[in-house]
Amino acid sequence: AIISTHCHNDLGLAVANSLAAVEAGARQVECTINGLGERAGNCALEEVVMALKTRADYYGVHT
Repeated sequence: AIISTHCHNDLGLAVANSLAAVEAGARQVECTINGLGERAGNCALEEVVMALKTRADYYGVHT
């Protein structure tokens, strides 16, 4: 089974929580462009991409 994460940004922690999920083994992050979504929004795609790209050594993600 593939474990995924879907975080809302109510407390401004959607990206941080998504990255923590990747660190814990999640293989899929559900996010949106510019974090657009219900309530305070969702995890921002561009922030996750840059974090995973610039810290590939830390997260072990190869795209």
